[in-house]
Amino acid sequence: MKEHNRFDCAFFVTFVKIIYPHKNPNFTMNIEDILLPPKPLKTEKWQLGTLLSNEIPENGIVLVFCSDYRGLKNGSAEILDFKKVRKELYQLSRLDFEMPICDLGDLISGKSHQDTHYILQEVLSMCHYKNSIPVIVGGSNDLAFSLFSALNFHQKNINYTQISNIISLLNDSEEITEKNFLAKIFSSKE
Repeated sequence: MKEHNRFDCAFFVTFVKIIYPHKNPNFTMNIEDILLPPKPLKTEKWQLGTLLSNEIPENGIVLVFCSDYRGLKNGSAEILDFKKVRKELYQLSRLDFEMPICDLGDLISGKSHQDTHYILQEVLSMCHYKNSIPVIVGGSNDLAFSLFSALNFHQKNINYTQISNIISLLNDSEEITEKNFLAKIFSSKE
């Protein structure tokens, strides 16, 4: 039986993001520049919210919330409030949950949609280096290609899961959209 590392099984909730290497090789990105930290929410000792940290853990789960929907027709990158989603998540019972969890906060959308793709891939690479599973909440479907590309860049033969309401294999343009992101994933070369 083959052993899988945790990043092998990247679990993705809702919608995700593409690799655009930055033109400046000296470019460095601080996590504080690309993510807005979540506001603290009150939780009880028995709830999942008491386990959350704001640093990427080794061998853990990393939550990233995304408001960039520019991959949709007439979509925007307006900042959304994920407080209600966080509240429901944080109030779940932690039971015997031992895996470390991090809520990095809300991804700051880039000036262009391609910038957001790149920023997301940088965050996903940070997760990979810590052997943590990224969970992206929000964003348009086309961002899934970025998640796949980031995972595939670091490791070949990955297992990838996406939960989405759209299944389309349309491959009608070079630009990645909500309608063709799945076809781009299936047709990507190693």
